[in-house]
Amino acid sequence: AAIGDQDRARGLAEWVDATIGRHRRRRLVAAAALLLISGLSLPLLLRQHGSPTVWQETARGRLPLTPGARVQAGEQETSVVLDDGSRLTLGPWAGLSVGHETGRFLVQGGRIQVQAAPRRRDRLVLATPTAEAAVVGTRFSLIAHDEATWLSVEEGTVRFTNAAGSLEVIRIFYGL
Repeated sequence: AAIGDQDRARGLAEWVDATIGRHRRRRLVAAAALLLISGLSLPLLLRQHGSPTVWQETARGRLPLTPGARVQAGEQETSVVLDDGSRLTLGPWAGLSVGHETGRFLVQGGRIQVQAAPRRRDRLVLATPTAEAAVVGTRFSLIAHDEATWLSVEEGTVRFTNAAGSLEVIRIFYGL
């Protein structure tokens, strides 16, 4: 990323030289570099320094979740919300853990409804003992047990994978 930033800065410097002259170049390049660094690096710095990207919604507000954190619903549904607006709603007694990779969750069991925002960089993945559901932007439900996983796609497409292979599921109910 640093090499690409240097190339962009060099291209900007050449354009500035050609259009407004050398005396204003230093000020403009410094300002552009500051904007580039602050605009591109701030989200990265926040993520590297522990800013939460996943929260559990509770009656008292949002509770930040770190990798490895487990969420277990009781008699009532509970929701996990991602920074991109995606929402995982755990049905009664469903459980999941936040994975160590961004957008990855390990489902211990139960029904989970997913409303996924379109994702640009990271995939949203729900892994169960028997299968894995990966999504780019859609709405689906997943029911997991030790021996089977069921998927119901309400909108969009989900890649459903297990040891036997994978397939794209579009608005149907399918179990592996």
